[in-house]
Amino acid sequence: CANLISLDAEDSFCPSLEVLDLSSCPEFDGRGLLDNSERSLDEIFPRIRKLNLKDCASLKYVKIDEASERSTTILVPIEGLESIDLSLCVHLENVVITSTSLKRIDLAQCLHLKVLSIHFPNLKELDLSRLPLLMMIAIWCPSLVRLNLAGCCDLKSKTSLVECDKLEWVDIRGATYLTPEFFCDAKKGKCGNGNLLICK
Repeated sequence: CANLISLDAEDSFCPSLEVLDLSSCPEFDGRGLLDNSERSLDEIFPRIRKLNLKDCASLKYVKIDEASERSTTILVPIEGLESIDLSLCVHLENVVITSTSLKRIDLAQCLHLKVLSIHFPNLKELDLSRLPLLMMIAIWCPSLVRLNLAGCCDLKSKTSLVECDKLEWVDIRGATYLTPEFFCDAKKGKCGNGNLLICK
């Protein structure tokens, strides 16, 4: 879909669709799908579980919010969404996500992201690798098991908050300013018992 710019979903109803793959649509900027103020994606795709927007280079703003009704680019609400891939959306500048159902988020190589706040009770896997401008994160994900921060070369422990009691695997290769001790604190000192693997 190299020439896809917008998608008119206003009059659509796809009751059985579980996976929506719009990956590698470099001109798609979310119009018609992500900015629909009349109907939420939940109404159009009531069974959607996976949303793939990988390599949609024209996307700049994404908002997934189960409560809000405002934003230029918005997905609201997607109650059963379990996985979203926004990796390689190289012009993405702002992501606001609040969800109770999400289990996996991929934001790898979103080169313009600088600040992220992520609060998900059921998220298990989060890929924030190769975000060279990322300077601050706040992650509260009590079910998170895997966290990839490899290549986040500007991210510092003192400007980050990570509270993830169930972390088992963290990759901080190339994240010069992050220390393994920081993630021990994120697990409330539990990393000494061998249940946290840190790739440094």
